[in-house]
Amino acid sequence: DRNPLDIEEAGHLDCIINKGLASKLDPIAVFRAASFSVARIYGLDDRGAIAPGYRADLVLVSPHAGGGNFSKGVSVKEVWHAGRDIKSSCQTHESSPKPESFRGKNLQIRKKVIEPDDFKIKAIAKTEATVRVIGARPGQIVTDEVICKLPVIHGEILADPDSGVNKISVIERHHQSGFIATGLVRGFNLKSGAIATSINHDCHNVIVTGSSDKSMAQAVEALRGLDGGIVVVNDNGEQCSIALTIGGLMTDLEPEMVSGRLRELKKLARKIGCELEEPFLQLSFLALPVIPSLKITDRGLVDGINFKIVPVEI
Repeated sequence: DRNPLDIEEAGHLDCIINKGLASKLDPIAVFRAASFSVARIYGLDDRGAIAPGYRADLVLVSPHAGGGNFSKGVSVKEVWHAGRDIKSSCQTHESSPKPESFRGKNLQIRKKVIEPDDFKIKAIAKTEATVRVIGARPGQIVTDEVICKLPVIHGEILADPDSGVNKISVIERHHQSGFIATGLVRGFNLKSGAIATSINHDCHNVIVTGSSDKSMAQAVEALRGLDGGIVVVNDNGEQCSIALTIGGLMTDLEPEMVSGRLRELKKLARKIGCELEEPFLQLSFLALPVIPSLKITDRGLVDGINFKIVPVEI
């Protein structure tokens, strides 16, 4: 789950290796964990070591910032895949067009237009409801089940953006089932606008969180216009997005272009109040119900400890 911006700024496996080296772990143990050990775990017995009979998947590294040891991490110098230098392979490779099967409609949402009323949460209580709120932890995919009280007006539970509680909704987008479930989340702190994406593990429906029902509907409709991707909207009319035309999950844009779009998306997300380092990745994982404690799917809130659907209002 590393996007091109992560790789550009921090690296990929080399980033993890450098964390291990910075922690004073034995370099041999670190390099083995990133190669030989993991190859054994996955049954890839033809790689993971430099020896006769092994596949020539090789990475040449040197100590970062000079010096004779790896205490400051590694710099990747060259990479070979099956004995072929990656740089020369990439330079000579002719990109092939996407198969036509990837060009179908990605967002099969039953409702022709998503409206603010689609995100209402009906209440049993008359004036104040005790509710379950998904507590997003910065930098983690595990969540907390937060219990709090929210106002009820005209039979509807209201979110409280001023105290950091926003609405969150999942909309089924594969079979036109019409399933829409709305709950509450704390941790995004959206004061204006909304964030929507068609990436959310493992079902990859549409997921959206926002400061108001209106902004959430606006973000979903903008996402529909892209036929999948990531969208950030501001109540002031600003909007930023990236289209993910392959299944609503992937793009054939150059990595540099993707990195640039992600920077713009993060910038606007911060502008509407979100301080999470990875807002889009964290939003995606809030629909993964097998990870405790509380998640949301198109069927409703899921208690990830007791494995059952639970109502928003207690």
